[in-house]
Amino acid sequence: DLNVKNFSSSQYGSSHRFYALIDEVKKHLDRGEQGIVYCLTKKGRSLRSCQEVYSELKNKYSVEIYSADQGNLARSQISEDFYSGKTQLVIATKAFGLGINKPDIRFVFHLGFPKNLDSLYQEFSRGGRDGKGCTAILFSHNSDFEIHRSNIQKEITGSGNKY
Repeated sequence: DLNVKNFSSSQYGSSHRFYALIDEVKKHLDRGEQGIVYCLTKKGRSLRSCQEVYSELKNKYSVEIYSADQGNLARSQISEDFYSGKTQLVIATKAFGLGINKPDIRFVFHLGFPKNLDSLYQEFSRGGRDGKGCTAILFSHNSDFEIHRSNIQKEITGSGNKY
């Protein structure tokens, strides 16, 4: 069930969307809400990675990065801290999701268009499961599709990690 009360999709210039996302996240965190930001990559200097979002927010808010390359213990601790309210925001790759059933997630944002619409729907549906809804925003740019094109090429040639 999709319990999104406020959904928007905004197309920005590459750097503008990053700062628009940061501003929107701060508004929600300042209200004491918890949420998830999905990014296309864990690391990078493209103003669309988990690490860059984390760097912008870590000094003022309780935020964590969640990705597939972390050990099980680290991922379990991040999930536990998020469920308990100790962590306000999880900044994640697509690895964060299965089994997430926290009812009071108030915002789910995407920094970049996910691989497909099913992923977008699945990830947005993690918010507002208590029936009070959530805000879901897709911050996209045409360059997002280049990441997917590159990952497909890597899958075809068998080189490198997919994400």
